Amino acid sequence: MPDDIVIPWTGEDSVSQLIDAALPDLADNSEDQDYLLNRALITPLIEHVDKLNDRVVSMFLGKEHTYYSFDSVENDSQNLYLQEHLNGISPSGLPPHELKLNLGAPIMLLRNVSAKNDLCNGTRLIVKIFFPNCIDAMILDGNSAGKRVPP
Repeated sequence: MPDDIVIPWTGEDSVSQLIDAALPDLADNSEDQDYLLNRALITPLIEHVDKLNDRVVSMFLGKEHTYYSFDSVENDSQNLYLQEHLNGISPSGLPPHELKLNLGAPIMLLRNVSAKNDLCNGTRLIVKIFFPNCIDAMILDGNSAGKRVPP
């Protein structure tokens, strides 16, 4: 990669430098759709993705909500699937067991939900309202930019 887009690792401060370089003045631009749409942090390792997501999402001033994955298996009478193990599984393409989001934070679909409604893998959205098991969001890009996606 070209040196002008790489931040060398010098410790945890490098993560802050990376976020500041990719998302300058985030607090002032957190409601600017073009600003959010034209910025991204890229990392090859899933454990880095989760840490970066947690840091960046916490910077949004909206109310925080946490979603949890299922951590039990029906009809597991022999207790073969331990809760700690299920909570620790983080396969590529799926969110972590504990997903923290803030109102106004950008999110990205990881699966094709509805092609006719432009809800496909990679679609960027902004969180508008939290519900117990779903999220009301607004599409940021594509033909349906600005369209609300109700639960």
